[in-house]
Amino acid sequence: MTLLSFAPWRPDRAALNSQFATDVENVLPSPDGYIPFPSYAPFTQASADPVNGGITAIDSSGAVHVFTGTATKLQKLDTTDNSWDDVSQTATVYGSNETAKWFFIQFGDYVIAGNINDAPQVFQLGVSTEFTDLAGNPPNAEGAAVWGDHLALFAGATVTWSDTNDIGEWVTGNAGSQTFPDGGSIMGSNSVTNPFIVQQSAIRRGTFMPGSLEVFAFQKVHDKVGAASRKSVCSRGDFLFFAGYGALHQLMVDGSLSLIADEKFDRTIYGQLSGVAMTNIMGEVDPIYPRVYFAVQLNSTDDSYDTLLVYDWRKEEGVPIRINIGVMVPLASATIGYTLEQIGTIYGSLENVPYSLDSNVWKGGAPLMGALDADGRFGFFSGPSSRAVLTTQEAGLSTGQFTFLNSVYPVVDTDQLTVSIGTRNRRQDDFVWGPEIAPNSVTGSLDVISEARFHAFRMTIAAGADWSKAQGIDIPGKATGWR
Repeated sequence: MTLLSFAPWRPDRAALNSQFATDVENVLPSPDGYIPFPSYAPFTQASADPVNGGITAIDSSGAVHVFTGTATKLQKLDTTDNSWDDVSQTATVYGSNETAKWFFIQFGDYVIAGNINDAPQVFQLGVSTEFTDLAGNPPNAEGAAVWGDHLALFAGATVTWSDTNDIGEWVTGNAGSQTFPDGGSIMGSNSVTNPFIVQQSAIRRGTFMPGSLEVFAFQKVHDKVGAASRKSVCSRGDFLFFAGYGALHQLMVDGSLSLIADEKFDRTIYGQLSGVAMTNIMGEVDPIYPRVYFAVQLNSTDDSYDTLLVYDWRKEEGVPIRINIGVMVPLASATIGYTLEQIGTIYGSLENVPYSLDSNVWKGGAPLMGALDADGRFGFFSGPSSRAVLTTQEAGLSTGQFTFLNSVYPVVDTDQLTVSIGTRNRRQDDFVWGPEIAPNSVTGSLDVISEARFHAFRMTIAAGADWSKAQGIDIPGKATGWR
Protein backbone atom coordinates (compact mmCIF):
# COMPACT_ATOMS: atom_id res chain seq x y z
CA MET A 1 0.00 0.00 0.00
CA THR A 2 0.99 3.64 -0.52
CA LEU A 3 0.06 6.19 2.12
CA LEU A 4 -1.24 9.39 0.57
CA SER A 5 -0.93 11.93 3.37
CA PHE A 6 -3.46 14.59 4.20
CA ALA A 7 -1.94 17.75 2.78
CA PRO A 8 -1.12 21.11 4.43
CA TRP A 9 -3.73 23.82 3.82
CA ARG A 10 -2.45 26.16 1.11
CA PRO A 11 -5.37 27.84 -0.70
CA ASP A 12 -2.98 30.52 -2.04
CA ARG A 13 -0.93 27.93 -3.93
CA ALA A 14 -1.73 26.71 -7.44
CA ALA A 15 -3.87 23.58 -7.59
CA LEU A 16 -1.93 22.27 -10.61
CA ASN A 17 0.45 19.48 -9.62
CA SER A 18 0.03 20.58 -6.03
CA GLN A 19 1.25 18.85 -2.89
CA PHE A 20 -1.14 21.01 -0.88
CA ALA A 21 -4.87 21.18 -0.16
CA THR A 22 -7.43 23.92 -0.60
CA ASP A 23 -10.10 22.07 1.37
CA VAL A 24 -9.22 21.49 5.03
CA GLU A 25 -11.26 22.64 8.01
CA ASN A 26 -12.02 22.06 11.68
CA VAL A 27 -8.81 20.22 12.53
CA LEU A 28 -5.43 21.11 14.03
CA PRO A 29 -2.05 20.28 12.43
CA SER A 30 0.17 17.71 14.09
CA PRO A 31 3.62 16.34 13.14
CA ASP A 32 2.24 13.39 11.15
CA GLY A 33 -1.28 14.41 10.20
CA TYR A 34 -4.16 16.22 11.85
CA ILE A 35 -5.93 16.03 15.21
CA PRO A 36 -9.54 17.00 16.08
CA PHE A 37 -10.60 20.54 16.88
CA PRO A 38 -13.06 20.45 19.80
CA SER A 39 -16.32 22.28 19.22
CA TYR A 40 -17.41 25.33 21.15
CA ALA A 41 -20.04 24.73 23.81
CA PRO A 42 -21.56 27.49 26.00
CA PHE A 43 -21.12 27.02 29.71
CA THR A 44 -22.88 29.93 31.40
CA GLN A 45 -26.21 31.67 31.25
CA ALA A 46 -26.66 34.32 28.57
CA SER A 47 -25.90 37.96 29.20
CA ALA A 48 -28.97 40.22 29.17
CA ASP A 49 -27.12 42.59 26.81
CA PRO A 50 -24.60 41.98 24.00
CA VAL A 51 -21.01 41.58 25.21
CA ASN A 52 -18.07 43.32 23.49
CA GLY A 53 -15.16 42.43 25.77
CA GLY A 54 -14.12 40.04 28.51
CA ILE A 55 -11.33 38.66 30.68
CA THR A 56 -10.58 35.85 33.09
CA ALA A 57 -8.39 36.83 36.02
CA ILE A 58 -6.79 34.67 38.71
CA ASP A 59 -6.13 36.34 42.06
CA SER A 60 -3.22 35.69 44.40
CA SER A 61 -5.18 33.00 46.25
CA GLY A 62 -5.85 31.09 43.04
CA ALA A 63 -9.52 32.04 42.76
CA VAL A 64 -10.81 32.62 39.21
CA HIS A 65 -12.92 35.63 38.23
CA VAL A 66 -14.59 36.28 34.88
CA PHE A 67 -15.66 39.77 33.76
CA THR A 68 -17.45 41.03 30.67
CA GLY A 69 -18.49 44.43 29.37
CA THR A 70 -21.61 45.54 27.51
CA ALA A 71 -22.57 48.92 26.07
CA THR A 72 -23.75 50.25 29.43
CA LYS A 73 -22.42 48.01 32.21
CA LEU A 74 -19.69 45.74 33.55
CA GLN A 75 -20.52 42.19 34.66
CA LYS A 76 -18.94 39.45 36.76
CA LEU A 77 -19.67 35.75 36.48
CA ASP A 78 -21.44 34.25 39.51
CA THR A 79 -19.96 30.74 39.68
CA THR A 80 -22.71 29.47 41.97
CA ASP A 81 -25.24 29.43 39.12
CA ASN A 82 -23.21 30.78 36.17
CA SER A 83 -25.29 33.93 35.84
CA TRP A 84 -23.92 37.46 35.34
CA ASP A 85 -23.89 39.99 38.19
CA ASP A 86 -23.90 43.72 37.43
CA VAL A 87 -20.72 45.11 39.01
CA SER A 88 -20.85 48.54 37.35
CA GLN A 89 -19.89 51.58 39.35
CA THR A 90 -22.88 52.84 41.34
CA ALA A 91 -25.15 55.24 39.42
CA THR A 92 -23.03 54.88 36.29
CA VAL A 93 -24.15 54.13 32.75
CA TYR A 94 -21.12 53.46 30.58
CA GLY A 95 -20.72 54.67 27.00
CA SER A 96 -19.15 51.70 25.26
CA ASN A 97 -20.16 50.97 21.66
CA GLU A 98 -18.91 49.26 18.50
CA THR A 99 -16.14 51.83 18.00
CA ALA A 100 -15.35 52.09 21.72
CA LYS A 101 -15.27 48.50 22.90
CA TRP A 102 -14.14 47.41 26.36
CA PHE A 103 -10.59 46.27 26.99
CA PHE A 104 -9.58 44.43 30.16
CA ILE A 105 -6.22 43.79 31.75
CA GLN A 106 -5.01 42.40 35.06
CA PHE A 107 -2.38 44.12 37.21
CA GLY A 108 -1.67 42.08 40.35
CA ASP A 109 -4.96 41.62 42.18
CA TYR A 110 -6.62 44.40 40.19
CA VAL A 111 -8.65 44.18 36.99
CA ILE A 112 -8.71 47.34 34.90
CA ALA A 113 -11.46 47.89 32.33
CA GLY A 114 -11.71 50.76 29.90
CA ASN A 115 -12.91 52.25 26.66
CA ILE A 116 -12.23 55.62 25.06
CA ASN A 117 -15.59 57.05 26.19
CA ASP A 118 -15.28 56.23 29.91
CA ALA A 119 -12.76 56.80 32.67
CA PRO A 120 -10.69 53.64 33.35
CA GLN A 121 -12.38 51.39 35.90
CA VAL A 122 -10.76 49.18 38.52
CA PHE A 123 -11.90 46.15 40.54
CA GLN A 124 -9.82 44.63 43.36
CA LEU A 125 -10.15 40.86 43.22
CA GLY A 126 -11.46 39.30 46.41
CA VAL A 127 -12.28 42.71 47.87
CA SER A 128 -14.40 44.87 45.55
CA THR A 129 -18.09 44.34 44.88
CA GLU A 130 -18.23 46.84 42.01
CA PHE A 131 -15.91 48.79 39.73
CA THR A 132 -14.79 52.31 40.61
CA ASP A 133 -12.82 54.99 38.78
CA LEU A 134 -9.11 54.22 38.66
CA ALA A 135 -7.43 56.70 41.00
CA GLY A 136 -5.04 59.41 39.90
CA ASN A 137 -7.15 60.75 37.02
CA PRO A 138 -5.59 58.64 34.25
CA PRO A 139 -6.70 59.38 30.68
CA ASN A 140 -9.49 57.53 28.92
CA ALA A 141 -7.90 54.80 26.84
CA GLU A 142 -8.42 52.44 23.90
CA GLY A 143 -6.10 49.71 25.16
CA ALA A 144 -3.60 48.76 27.83
CA ALA A 145 -0.56 46.62 28.62
CA VAL A 146 1.57 45.81 31.66
CA TRP A 147 5.16 46.95 31.14
CA GLY A 148 7.04 45.34 34.00
CA ASP A 149 5.90 47.23 37.11
CA HIS A 150 3.94 49.84 35.15
CA LEU A 151 0.41 49.92 33.76
CA ALA A 152 0.43 51.50 30.30
CA LEU A 153 -2.69 53.06 28.73
CA PHE A 154 -3.03 53.87 25.02
CA ALA A 155 -5.11 56.65 23.49
CA GLY A 156 -4.48 57.83 19.93
CA ALA A 157 -0.71 58.13 19.43
CA THR A 158 -0.06 58.67 23.16
CA VAL A 159 0.99 56.11 25.76
CA THR A 160 0.70 57.02 29.45
CA TRP A 161 2.22 54.83 32.15
CA SER A 162 1.71 54.70 35.91
CA ASP A 163 4.23 55.05 38.69
CA THR A 164 6.17 51.93 39.66
CA ASN A 165 3.76 49.38 41.17
CA ASP A 166 1.20 52.13 41.76
CA ILE A 167 -1.70 52.19 39.30
CA GLY A 168 -3.25 55.06 41.25
CA GLU A 169 -0.40 57.49 40.51
CA TRP A 170 -0.11 58.99 37.01
CA VAL A 171 1.82 62.23 37.58
CA THR A 172 4.68 61.87 40.05
CA GLY A 173 7.44 59.31 40.60
CA ASN A 174 8.16 57.14 37.56
CA ALA A 175 4.86 57.94 35.86
CA GLY A 176 5.08 59.50 32.40
CA SER A 177 3.77 59.68 28.85
CA GLN A 178 4.96 59.82 25.27
CA THR A 179 3.21 60.96 22.11
CA PHE A 180 4.65 59.48 18.94
CA PRO A 181 5.06 61.96 16.06
CA ASP A 182 4.16 59.48 13.32
CA GLY A 183 2.80 56.00 12.78
CA GLY A 184 -0.80 56.79 13.71
CA SER A 185 -2.76 55.46 16.67
CA ILE A 186 -1.32 52.85 19.01
CA MET A 187 -3.09 49.59 18.28
CA GLY A 188 -1.53 47.43 20.99
CA SER A 189 1.58 46.15 22.74
CA ASN A 190 2.91 43.07 24.43
CA SER A 191 3.04 42.97 28.23
CA VAL A 192 6.77 42.72 28.94
CA THR A 193 9.34 45.01 30.55
CA ASN A 194 10.82 46.07 27.20
CA PRO A 195 7.75 46.09 24.95
CA PHE A 196 7.03 46.45 21.26
CA ILE A 197 4.33 49.00 20.46
CA VAL A 198 2.31 48.33 17.30
CA GLN A 199 0.77 51.40 15.65
CA GLN A 200 -1.32 51.75 12.53
CA SER A 201 1.75 52.25 10.32
CA ALA A 202 4.81 51.87 12.51
CA ILE A 203 6.29 49.62 15.17
CA ARG A 204 8.38 50.89 18.05
CA ARG A 205 10.51 49.22 20.67
CA GLY A 206 10.27 50.48 24.24
CA THR A 207 13.30 50.14 26.51
CA PHE A 208 12.94 50.37 30.28
CA MET A 209 15.64 52.64 31.72
CA PRO A 210 15.72 52.27 35.51
CA GLY A 211 17.00 55.36 37.29
CA SER A 212 16.48 57.55 34.22
CA LEU A 213 14.16 60.55 34.21
CA GLU A 214 12.72 59.24 30.92
CA VAL A 215 11.81 55.82 32.44
CA PHE A 216 11.12 54.44 28.93
CA ALA A 217 12.97 55.21 25.71
CA PHE A 218 11.39 54.48 22.33
CA GLN A 219 12.91 53.59 18.98
CA LYS A 220 11.04 53.07 15.71
CA VAL A 221 12.02 49.69 14.27
CA HIS A 222 9.52 49.41 11.38
CA ASP A 223 7.96 52.07 9.17
CA LYS A 224 4.89 51.82 6.92
CA VAL A 225 3.76 48.58 8.55
CA GLY A 226 1.27 48.15 11.36
CA ALA A 227 -2.01 46.69 12.56
CA ALA A 228 -5.30 47.13 10.73
CA SER A 229 -7.28 45.96 13.76
CA ARG A 230 -6.68 46.95 17.36
CA LYS A 231 -8.30 43.73 18.56
CA SER A 232 -5.90 41.63 16.49
CA VAL A 233 -2.78 42.61 18.47
CA CYS A 234 -2.18 39.71 20.85
CA SER A 235 0.75 38.31 22.74
CA ARG A 236 2.01 35.76 25.21
CA GLY A 237 5.24 37.00 26.69
CA ASP A 238 7.66 37.74 23.85
CA PHE A 239 5.35 36.18 21.22
CA LEU A 240 3.44 39.01 19.52
CA PHE A 241 1.05 38.75 16.56
CA PHE A 242 -1.21 41.13 14.66
CA ALA A 243 -3.31 41.44 11.52
CA GLY A 244 -1.91 43.99 9.11
CA TYR A 245 -3.31 45.47 5.93
CA GLY A 246 -3.24 42.36 3.76
CA ALA A 247 -1.13 39.99 5.86
CA LEU A 248 -0.90 38.31 9.26
CA HIS A 249 2.34 39.11 11.10
CA GLN A 250 4.49 37.73 13.87
CA LEU A 251 6.90 40.15 15.53
CA MET A 252 10.01 38.29 16.66
CA VAL A 253 11.98 38.91 19.85
CA ASP A 254 14.74 40.62 17.86
CA GLY A 255 12.23 42.98 16.22
CA SER A 256 12.11 41.24 12.85
CA LEU A 257 8.77 40.60 11.15
CA SER A 258 7.51 37.30 9.78
CA LEU A 259 4.57 36.99 7.38
CA ILE A 260 3.09 33.87 8.92
CA ALA A 261 0.56 33.12 6.15
CA ASP A 262 2.48 34.38 3.11
CA GLU A 263 1.86 32.09 0.10
CA LYS A 264 -0.33 29.99 2.39
CA PHE A 265 -3.68 31.68 3.01
CA ASP A 266 -3.22 35.47 3.28
CA ARG A 267 -4.52 36.23 -0.24
CA THR A 268 -7.47 33.88 0.10
CA ILE A 269 -8.60 35.29 3.44
CA TYR A 270 -7.96 38.98 2.82
CA GLY A 271 -9.60 38.70 -0.59
CA GLN A 272 -12.86 37.90 1.20
CA LEU A 273 -12.68 40.66 3.83
CA SER A 274 -14.41 44.01 3.58
CA GLY A 275 -12.71 47.09 5.01
CA VAL A 276 -14.83 46.90 8.16
CA ALA A 277 -14.18 43.19 8.58
CA MET A 278 -10.42 43.83 8.30
CA THR A 279 -10.53 46.31 11.19
CA ASN A 280 -12.56 43.83 13.25
CA ILE A 281 -10.12 40.89 13.14
CA MET A 282 -9.66 39.57 16.66
CA GLY A 283 -6.53 37.75 17.81
CA GLU A 284 -5.60 35.69 20.85
CA VAL A 285 -2.64 33.48 21.70
CA ASP A 286 -3.26 30.04 23.14
CA PRO A 287 -2.28 30.05 26.84
CA ILE A 288 -0.59 26.63 26.54
CA TYR A 289 0.17 25.56 22.98
CA PRO A 290 2.23 27.37 20.29
CA ARG A 291 -0.86 28.57 18.45
CA VAL A 292 -2.38 31.93 17.65
CA TYR A 293 -6.06 32.33 16.79
CA PHE A 294 -7.46 35.02 14.49
CA ALA A 295 -11.24 35.35 14.38
CA VAL A 296 -12.49 36.82 11.09
CA GLN A 297 -15.81 37.74 9.52
CA LEU A 298 -15.89 36.15 6.08
CA ASN A 299 -19.65 35.77 5.71
CA SER A 300 -21.07 37.26 8.91
CA THR A 301 -23.82 39.80 8.52
CA ASP A 302 -23.71 40.85 12.19
CA ASP A 303 -20.95 41.38 14.77
CA SER A 304 -20.19 37.67 15.21
CA TYR A 305 -17.22 35.80 13.75
CA ASP A 306 -17.70 32.84 11.43
CA THR A 307 -14.11 31.66 10.85
CA LEU A 308 -11.19 31.05 13.17
CA LEU A 309 -7.72 30.93 11.60
CA VAL A 310 -5.44 28.83 13.77
CA TYR A 311 -1.69 29.10 13.14
CA ASP A 312 0.85 26.81 14.82
CA TRP A 313 4.13 28.74 14.79
CA ARG A 314 6.31 25.70 15.51
CA LYS A 315 4.87 23.66 12.67
CA GLU A 316 4.37 26.82 10.55
CA GLU A 317 0.96 25.54 9.50
CA GLY A 318 -2.48 27.12 9.61
CA VAL A 319 -6.04 25.81 9.33
CA PRO A 320 -9.54 27.32 9.18
CA ILE A 321 -12.18 26.55 11.81
CA ARG A 322 -15.85 27.26 11.11
CA ILE A 323 -17.41 28.85 14.19
CA ASN A 324 -20.02 31.33 15.42
CA ILE A 325 -18.72 33.38 18.33
CA GLY A 326 -18.84 36.97 19.51
CA VAL A 327 -15.74 37.56 21.69
CA MET A 328 -12.67 35.33 21.98
CA VAL A 329 -10.23 35.27 24.91
CA PRO A 330 -7.76 32.74 26.32
CA LEU A 331 -9.53 31.73 29.51
CA ALA A 332 -8.91 29.80 32.66
CA SER A 333 -11.75 27.64 33.89
CA ALA A 334 -14.16 29.56 36.09
CA THR A 335 -15.72 26.38 37.44
CA ILE A 336 -13.87 25.97 40.68
CA GLY A 337 -14.33 22.70 42.53
CA TYR A 338 -17.78 21.73 41.23
CA THR A 339 -19.31 18.58 42.63
CA LEU A 340 -21.37 16.23 40.48
CA GLU A 341 -24.49 17.53 42.22
CA GLN A 342 -23.62 21.14 41.33
CA ILE A 343 -22.92 20.21 37.73
CA GLY A 344 -26.25 18.42 37.47
CA THR A 345 -28.07 21.38 39.02
CA ILE A 346 -26.59 23.85 36.53
CA TYR A 347 -27.45 21.76 33.47
CA GLY A 348 -30.64 20.13 34.72
CA SER A 349 -29.10 16.65 34.44
CA LEU A 350 -25.68 15.14 33.86
CA GLU A 351 -26.81 14.01 30.39
CA ASN A 352 -26.95 17.68 29.33
CA VAL A 353 -23.34 18.47 30.32
CA PRO A 354 -21.41 19.39 27.13
CA TYR A 355 -18.04 18.13 28.45
CA SER A 356 -16.77 14.84 29.78
CA LEU A 357 -16.51 14.85 33.56
CA ASP A 358 -12.72 14.42 33.41
CA SER A 359 -12.31 17.48 31.16
CA ASN A 360 -10.01 20.33 32.20
CA VAL A 361 -13.12 22.54 32.28
CA TRP A 362 -13.94 21.17 35.72
CA LYS A 363 -10.46 21.84 37.11
CA GLY A 364 -10.30 25.36 38.51
CA GLY A 365 -7.55 27.47 36.95
CA ALA A 366 -6.75 25.06 34.10
CA PRO A 367 -6.05 27.35 31.12
CA LEU A 368 -8.20 26.76 28.05
CA MET A 369 -9.17 28.63 24.93
CA GLY A 370 -12.62 30.03 25.45
CA ALA A 371 -15.10 32.47 23.97
CA LEU A 372 -18.36 34.32 24.44
CA ASP A 373 -21.02 33.58 21.88
CA ALA A 374 -23.38 36.10 20.30
CA ASP A 375 -25.73 35.72 23.29
CA GLY A 376 -22.99 36.48 25.80
CA ARG A 377 -22.72 32.90 27.01
CA PHE A 378 -19.25 31.97 28.16
CA GLY A 379 -17.88 28.64 26.95
CA PHE A 380 -14.84 26.66 25.94
CA PHE A 381 -13.45 24.92 22.88
CA SER A 382 -13.64 21.66 24.77
CA GLY A 383 -16.80 20.07 23.45
CA PRO A 384 -17.14 17.08 21.10
CA SER A 385 -15.01 17.06 17.97
CA SER A 386 -16.09 19.36 15.15
CA ARG A 387 -17.07 18.09 11.71
CA ALA A 388 -13.69 17.71 10.01
CA VAL A 389 -12.75 17.91 6.33
CA LEU A 390 -9.32 16.66 5.17
CA THR A 391 -7.89 16.45 1.66
CA THR A 392 -4.89 14.43 0.53
CA GLN A 393 -2.13 15.35 -1.83
CA GLU A 394 -2.52 14.39 -5.49
CA ALA A 395 -1.38 10.91 -6.54
CA GLY A 396 -0.44 9.79 -10.04
CA LEU A 397 2.18 7.73 -11.83
CA SER A 398 5.11 9.65 -13.35
CA THR A 399 4.87 7.42 -16.44
CA GLY A 400 1.47 8.87 -17.31
CA GLN A 401 -0.29 5.52 -16.92
CA PHE A 402 -3.77 5.21 -15.48
CA THR A 403 -4.20 3.88 -11.94
CA PHE A 404 -7.02 1.47 -11.12
CA LEU A 405 -8.46 1.42 -7.61
CA ASN A 406 -10.97 -1.04 -6.17
CA SER A 407 -10.47 -0.16 -2.51
CA VAL A 408 -8.88 2.52 -0.35
CA TYR A 409 -8.23 2.55 3.38
CA PRO A 410 -8.53 5.69 5.58
CA VAL A 411 -5.72 5.89 8.12
CA VAL A 412 -7.71 7.34 11.02
CA ASP A 413 -8.97 5.85 14.28
CA THR A 414 -12.70 6.16 13.58
CA ASP A 415 -15.17 4.78 11.07
CA GLN A 416 -17.60 7.70 11.42
CA LEU A 417 -16.55 9.14 8.10
CA THR A 418 -17.09 9.29 4.37
CA VAL A 419 -14.59 9.72 1.54
CA SER A 420 -15.03 11.37 -1.85
CA ILE A 421 -12.60 10.56 -4.65
CA GLY A 422 -11.40 13.26 -7.03
CA THR A 423 -10.09 12.28 -10.46
CA ARG A 424 -8.57 13.93 -13.51
CA ASN A 425 -6.62 12.69 -16.50
CA ARG A 426 -4.71 15.86 -17.38
CA ARG A 427 -2.91 18.24 -15.05
CA GLN A 428 -4.71 21.22 -16.57
CA ASP A 429 -8.14 19.76 -15.78
CA ASP A 430 -10.08 20.37 -12.59
CA PHE A 431 -10.74 17.46 -10.30
CA VAL A 432 -14.15 15.84 -10.65
CA TRP A 433 -15.33 14.70 -7.24
CA GLY A 434 -17.40 11.58 -6.82
CA PRO A 435 -20.06 10.71 -4.22
CA GLU A 436 -19.39 10.32 -0.50
CA ILE A 437 -18.55 6.69 0.30
CA ALA A 438 -18.80 5.15 3.77
CA PRO A 439 -16.28 2.54 4.95
CA ASN A 440 -17.03 -1.17 4.94
CA SER A 441 -18.33 -2.10 8.41
CA VAL A 442 -16.21 -5.27 8.49
CA THR A 443 -12.86 -4.24 6.97
CA GLY A 444 -12.89 -0.47 7.43
CA SER A 445 -11.86 -0.04 3.79
CA LEU A 446 -13.87 1.75 1.12
CA ASP A 447 -15.00 -0.40 -1.77
CA VAL A 448 -14.62 1.70 -4.92
CA ILE A 449 -14.14 1.40 -8.65
CA SER A 450 -12.02 4.22 -10.06
CA GLU A 451 -9.58 4.53 -12.94
CA ALA A 452 -7.75 7.77 -13.73
CA ARG A 453 -4.28 9.20 -14.18
CA PHE A 454 -4.53 11.34 -11.05
CA HIS A 455 -6.43 10.81 -7.81
CA ALA A 456 -7.05 12.86 -4.68
CA PHE A 457 -9.19 12.04 -1.66
CA ARG A 458 -11.37 14.19 0.57
CA MET A 459 -12.41 12.71 3.90
CA THR A 460 -15.22 14.07 6.07
CA ILE A 461 -15.31 12.97 9.72
CA ALA A 462 -18.69 13.34 11.41
CA ALA A 463 -19.21 15.92 14.15
CA GLY A 464 -18.88 14.31 17.56
CA ALA A 465 -16.82 11.37 16.29
CA ASP A 466 -14.33 9.99 18.79
CA TRP A 467 -10.93 10.12 17.06
CA SER A 468 -7.40 11.28 17.84
CA LYS A 469 -5.28 11.28 14.66
CA ALA A 470 -5.87 11.31 10.89
CA GLN A 471 -2.85 10.64 8.66
CA GLY A 472 -4.06 9.96 5.15
CA ILE A 473 -5.46 7.37 2.75
CA ASP A 474 -3.78 4.05 1.87
CA ILE A 475 -4.23 3.36 -1.85
CA PRO A 476 -3.44 -0.20 -3.05
CA GLY A 477 -3.81 0.80 -6.70
CA LYS A 478 -2.22 -0.80 -9.73
CA ALA A 479 -1.09 0.65 -13.03
CA THR A 480 -3.10 -0.02 -16.18
CA GLY A 481 -2.60 1.40 -19.69
CA TRP A 482 -1.87 4.82 -21.12
CA ARG A 483 -5.28 5.24 -22.75
